[in-house]
Amino acid sequence: MPNDDDDAVLVTLRRALAHTQTSSDRAKVELAVELRTHYISERQTTCTSLDRLQRNVHRLRVQYDQALSSQARDISQLHKIQASNRFTQTLSASRKTNTKESLNFSNMMVESACLNMQQAERELEDNRSKWERSVERLRNEAELAVRACEDVVARVPDRQANK
Repeated sequence: MPNDDDDAVLVTLRRALAHTQTSSDRAKVELAVELRTHYISERQTTCTSLDRLQRNVHRLRVQYDQALSSQARDISQLHKIQASNRFTQTLSASRKTNTKESLNFSNMMVESACLNMQQAERELEDNRSKWERSVERLRNEAELAVRACEDVVARVPDRQANK
């Protein structure tokens, strides 16, 4: 993401301030600078926020995968205990109870991890669409402001070098 100093449009607008001839021109250019700066700032904030939410979704997917692994391990262990002979079953009744409790806990962890992951994914998608609309609106406003002061920008020497 370019910052304010890397944005060619913003650099040109700031240079255009020195070439304004009327207070109206100056106001148009200053407004364009402010809107462009705000747009860049919001775009960067949006990207940072979306990255944070995406990392959270990834972390929750990892937790979900770990819960599924634990659940599969507990199911496998319970099947082994149930498949053993009657003598071993008598000796391992407490082991079977412990394994069932572990499986119940694993099931609860899978369900919880799944719900958390789904909620984080919904939050990411909701915010992505909301922020994309907001940034698009700001970009359009900034472009309109730049077009409104094209006559002043045209007076900036070497402005082609900044495009």
